[in-house]
Amino acid sequence: MSFNRRYVMRDGTVGWNPGKLNTNVVRAAGPIDPDVALFYVETPDGKRPLATYINFAMHPDTMGGLQISADYPGMLSKILGEYKGRTW
Repeated sequence: MSFNRRYVMRDGTVGWNPGKLNTNVVRAAGPIDPDVALFYVETPDGKRPLATYINFAMHPDTMGGLQISADYPGMLSKILGEYKGRTW
């Protein structure tokens, strides 16, 4: 899901999103962080969520133009809700 958008180019510069088929790309300019941290708090009776904190080193993106998407935070919220037996 994650990828580094900065690439070292043949001329030694670092390019930003140069394109998948760009033949001037030598390698990614750095690593990605694949870890996901999750902290979830609910009421003692387990009936209501109080807080959810998720840390993932990736920003959500839109689809372009006038279209918008909840991207991975929206899907993560849906999956967490289903796992906990809730929909919101």
